[in-house]
Amino acid sequence: MAQKERLMVAVVSPEGVAFEGRVMSVTAKNDTGPFDVLPGHASFISLIKDEVVIKEGNKSVKKIPIKSGIISCRRDKVDVYIGFE
Repeated sequence: MAQKERLMVAVVSPEGVAFEGRVMSVTAKNDTGPFDVLPGHASFISLIKDEVVIKEGNKSVKKIPIKSGIISCRRDKVDVYIGFE
């Protein structure tokens, strides 16, 4: 998959950057249920909970447990802010 067909993702906590890189997809959950963010996704912002799942490659998956957070998506850039009370 070409780099332009990937998302640029940054997961940030008060302690620093928990993850940063180009990925295939991001899965998170809000009050209405789980959702996926893929390249070309519409811009949005949402409160999230439980975990963030990052699919880096065909078989590489990173799971980041969270209590709560905020996800923002715009122009194939996804920012996730976790651990803020």
